[in-house]
Amino acid sequence: MALINLKDKFIYNVTGEDITAEPAFIKGFIRNLSLIKPKTEVIIFDALSVLNECKYENVFYAKESCYDAIDELTKVFEANEAGKMTFAVIIGINTFLNKLSSIEKGKFTTLITDSKPRENIKYIVMDTIDVIKTINFESWYKPNVDMSEGIWLGNGIGNQFTLKVTTNSRVLRAEVPPGFGYVIKKGKAALMKLMSDE
Repeated sequence: MALINLKDKFIYNVTGEDITAEPAFIKGFIRNLSLIKPKTEVIIFDALSVLNECKYENVFYAKESCYDAIDELTKVFEANEAGKMTFAVIIGINTFLNKLSSIEKGKFTTLITDSKPRENIKYIVMDTIDVIKTINFESWYKPNVDMSEGIWLGNGIGNQFTLKVTTNSRVLRAEVPPGFGYVIKKGKAALMKLMSDE
């Protein structure tokens, strides 16, 4: 079993060649986030419609509009409730940003920048490695993420250079069974069975 401490990460990546191929993992991951105690809330920006619905306790899921999720995140930010942890999970960051007007995009990136000094709001970006590569130079993203930490879904980790992985590349190029991936900690990738909510 691989454990990660998301409370120490401001922006955390979950990526792979095709994250839409693992909806059971994404649901299981979100369910586990919602169970963290005390007082945890999860706000989901599902720009790729991977989940269709998410009816867990303490989870805000904006099925039709990511604007609703931005409004919910703004309320959390303004309330700044002591002892409450909020995870903003963005599934399809590029698609999400492209749906926003320039004003809404500015509001969102300001929220991220202003959240950093706080301990109670964390961001989890879920998208393909090609998209992670393109946003890696964004001013709100690059200084706030550790590219030697994250979760990789499925095959292909040995064929990319965006995540900083020090594990032997020959090992990482081996085919992994369905439902497996890697957890990356300080550049070391370890094969793991992906959690599922099915």
